[in-house]
Amino acid sequence: MIKKTHRFIPILIVCLFLVSCMREKVVITYEIKDLEFVSDDMVFEGSNTLQNKHALELASAAGLNQLTEDQIKKVKLVKASLQTTDTSHFDNVNSIVLQISSDKTEMAQFAVVNPVPTGLDQLNMTLAEEADAAEAFKQPSIYLIADVNVKKDLETPIRFKASLTFEVTIKK
Repeated sequence: MIKKTHRFIPILIVCLFLVSCMREKVVITYEIKDLEFVSDDMVFEGSNTLQNKHALELASAAGLNQLTEDQIKKVKLVKASLQTTDTSHFDNVNSIVLQISSDKTEMAQFAVVNPVPTGLDQLNMTLAEEADAAEAFKQPSIYLIADVNVKKDLETPIRFKASLTFEVTIKK
């Protein structure tokens, strides 16, 4: 009887080890609200780059004291909208491309509006389906870059705010 029990002990140990190594995957929502983009005073026809740096606060959003790079598994942009209070709305803009990068990652495209409809104060962007910002989100901060293609030279700056919603998959 004891010999039969000894055969199952290694299997039991392996099973317990595997269960203890498994961590719960959790998907949290991380929002960046009213991130302001402002161009220089003069804007020229064609492509104009506007950039903003955002300090990430993933640990507090996940309800954790600390979050390591290894715990961040996937970051997907699930909603991106732009708002302006400019009286010309977005009427002087042909297209807007939103890209994300960090100090240790390349820029990657995450959302676009092309063509930009006229007469609107708010735009919902088309999202890149396969884009994953996990590597950028492993850094303390990210850069959000808006490539704004303008129809004509402007003597006033382009000004708008972005609201972004990400789904972040982490291992607790």
